[in-house]
Amino acid sequence: MADRDLLDLLRGPIASVGALELLLRLRESAPAAWGVERLIQELRSSRSQVESACARMTAGGLLRMNDAGQYFYAPVSDTLELLCSELAEIYRQKPVSVISALFTSEDRLRSFADAFRLKGEDE
Repeated sequence: MADRDLLDLLRGPIASVGALELLLRLRESAPAAWGVERLIQELRSSRSQVESACARMTAGGLLRMNDAGQYFYAPVSDTLELLCSELAEIYRQKPVSVISALFTSEDRLRSFADAFRLKGEDE
């Protein structure tokens, strides 16, 4: 997968370290479903943060809610599943890099990437 796709996933439906931790916890325990109260306790987070992250990731096609109001990991496509798998592996190996990507502006990322291009590469 392209780095751009991973960044879009991080900055779109995930958008925070807490949401990333929530997603990875649900992914690891799939197909189990978790209620908001359990997620709050497990992640030591606030209700508003958990509810907001779950709503954003549900809308983004990463989670679903069952009839009991519990959330479970259920990417809507194989592409999203692959991206989540790659993200989980990168986060396991280089958590600081993933966290930095969440908080680094687009311009700074582009400048950083451009610094490694060879002269004449894009000409």
